[in-house]
Amino acid sequence: MSEMTGSLGRRPSWLRTVAVALAVTSAFVACDDDDPTGPGGDEGDVEAFVIDDPASASPSVADRAALSTVAAAAIAGDVTGEARVDISVDGSEWIQLGSMSDIDVDLQSSDGESVNGEASVPVGSYARVRLVLDGAAAELAAGSDIGGVVLDIDATVTIGDGGQVIIERSVQFEVSADTDIRIVFDLNAEQWITQAAVTAGQVSEASVDASVAAAAFIETE
Repeated sequence: MSEMTGSLGRRPSWLRTVAVALAVTSAFVACDDDDPTGPGGDEGDVEAFVIDDPASASPSVADRAALSTVAAAAIAGDVTGEARVDISVDGSEWIQLGSMSDIDVDLQSSDGESVNGEASVPVGSYARVRLVLDGAAAELAAGSDIGGVVLDIDATVTIGDGGQVIIERSVQFEVSADTDIRIVFDLNAEQWITQAAVTAGQVSEASVDASVAAAAFIETE
């Protein structure tokens, strides 16, 4: 499993690419008559990442700005489990970018985790993405500051009941044979890792779903 920094060429900040591409994705909204089967069976490359960006106002959450106002918490640890990312034209049928695979996403870090690696999909316009998690949990390190309370021991916060969780978002993007598309899911864990969640050892699926943001952008050199 590769980290986003490595997969994106180890640029100083992948956020610059996201910021540029988010301006481009709005142009894809009107392209809803394209068929993703593509002319002559053409395909393009798509890769999805999961990140827990420490910024309180990241470009990756531009479409959910109201959720970006919480200051980043001093949380150390990671989110582990299995994950898969799917894409769809309209949410009725889905293309899986790969099978369920292990993830280990650093909390409050600018490094992201590639979920399934790069996948080839039919060219065309897409409008829905979803992150499928299974057995996911936040593993918190002692010393983490959760709402002003510093943990003196490690703690685990299970997402949902520990089973499958599906987080679906509306994200428009265009896949073509000569572009590489990157999809980013930002966990925004500082919003759902709370004192109550740590005490219970569990956070509701609804709380996580309300916090996660997603965006798609064109990879550039």
